[in-house]
Amino acid sequence: MLNSILHDLGYSVRILIKNKGFAAVLILTLAICIGANAAIFSVVNTVLVQPLPFPHPEGVVAIFQTLSQQGITDAGASYPNLQDWREQTHQFQEIAAVRNQTFTMTGSGDATYVVGANVSSQLFTLLGVQSLRGRTLVANDDNLNAPPVAVIGEELWRKRFGGDLSAIGHTINLENQAYEIVGVVPASFRYPYGSQIPQVWVPLAKDPIFLSLMNRRKGHYLQIIGRLKPGVSVAQGQADLAVIAGRLAEKYPEDAGWGVRIMSLQERVVGDVRTPLLLLWAAVGLVLLIGGTNITNLLMGQATARGREFAVRAALGGNRARLVRQLLTECLVFGLIGGGLGLVVTYIGINALSAAIPVDVPRIHEIRIDGWVLGFTFLISVVLSVVIGLAPALYCSKGLQGPLREEGRSIGVSRLRLQFRNILVVAEVALSVLLLVGSGLVLRSFDRLHKVKIGFDPQNVLVGSVSLPPTQYQQPQRWAVFFDQLIDRLKARPGSSEIAAALALPPFGSGLSFRFTIPGRASQSASEETTANYSAVSPDYFRVMRISLERGRLFERSDSAESAKV
Repeated sequence: MLNSILHDLGYSVRILIKNKGFAAVLILTLAICIGANAAIFSVVNTVLVQPLPFPHPEGVVAIFQTLSQQGITDAGASYPNLQDWREQTHQFQEIAAVRNQTFTMTGSGDATYVVGANVSSQLFTLLGVQSLRGRTLVANDDNLNAPPVAVIGEELWRKRFGGDLSAIGHTINLENQAYEIVGVVPASFRYPYGSQIPQVWVPLAKDPIFLSLMNRRKGHYLQIIGRLKPGVSVAQGQADLAVIAGRLAEKYPEDAGWGVRIMSLQERVVGDVRTPLLLLWAAVGLVLLIGGTNITNLLMGQATARGREFAVRAALGGNRARLVRQLLTECLVFGLIGGGLGLVVTYIGINALSAAIPVDVPRIHEIRIDGWVLGFTFLISVVLSVVIGLAPALYCSKGLQGPLREEGRSIGVSRLRLQFRNILVVAEVALSVLLLVGSGLVLRSFDRLHKVKIGFDPQNVLVGSVSLPPTQYQQPQRWAVFFDQLIDRLKARPGSSEIAAALALPPFGSGLSFRFTIPGRASQSASEETTANYSAVSPDYFRVMRISLERGRLFERSDSAESAKV
């Protein structure tokens, strides 16, 4: 049996060499189809399928506060509510808080911009994170009087400190405040997920914003995650926190109307990207079907042209099963070579997708060629080889004596084979039309998105971020002075025409809101308060962003902290 298989493989290679042009077309088509599907699979597998890189991730959930009267479904939580949840819950092992933060880091080199987070010490134990060097945060670090400490990521440790073990105990300055490095966590730990990978984690107790809001129940600014006890479902966790929220609403007027919603952290991280990714994979799958149908047609024609060869082999004792196996072996050789080249296409495709996919798509930094991608590529290569080769092999191995009986007459194509090839052509055209219509709809939607009036003009606008040290700039008046001076200096530089500053850029907003009332309107209860999101901007902001004025006037330099509020 082994000798027979080796003979089939050797003969398949000789056929490939003999028909170089034909083989090149088939292998190239297979490489493109397989590689494109493997590249999309790598994205879908990483973002949607693979569990989060934490022990028992199915028990980790995101927790939100809700205010149904105003349609709020995913607000953060206040620190007092977090403490009450921890004390009263019966279904959670642990609950932790996170607040995204960016730092200006100095010490041990040039000043640099670092993405990080202010967190409660429970975060690391909740997610089962073991330090690579040193330790993670502990309960004592949450005390207001505890010395400031920081945990850094492996990437920052290697880049800034060269992987030196003496970095533990070293001091770095974050926003002009000294922190002692107590530990390094592995590069695989990337929570909280976002467009940039966090590299520094410090206790909430050292966050100036936290200190100003820690006793306010209306400060819904903390991201909350929790780990359910073993065997506890998400529904049970939801019911547990709902009961606690009801008790807090009765006890504290600030909590009136507020509820709680929880969902798996995996679902929270995936967000709204599931449908677009699956649609993209379906479109690439159509390309695979079209390519497979086209290859089947080519193989049908090639096998028909080899009818006399098959007839001679049948006359010499080769049965139909033997010939079918030979044709499938040839297709398998084509498929495996195409799959091998498809890995090159996959690598190129992953790099292209990583650059093209929006940065807010979760886990894009983890997309790579791994064992799952290799296994998928091998599987699709084998399955596609069998599928495209089986039909031609079965149909062309019928009537093997016909060509010899014709005694030199041209080899005709049977009516059944002709019908089968016509079906393949119709299927290929139908799939192509389906893909073309889908692509047209996508392009039409894309064109309409470009024509949507978004209220501002982003063309030729450059954006930069400035992080002011909270310890040095605690008062809003100092912020205003800093940005006034910064804008004046930037305007004096060549090539700078219009400069403005904003607390947050559209369309994302600052995430901050305030309550407001309108004179003459009836006062509202706490659960019916009217709120508005806001951004703080400099006077030239509206002109820089090309935001039109409907009526009234825009801001002026005379609108200061001392003048009337406008």
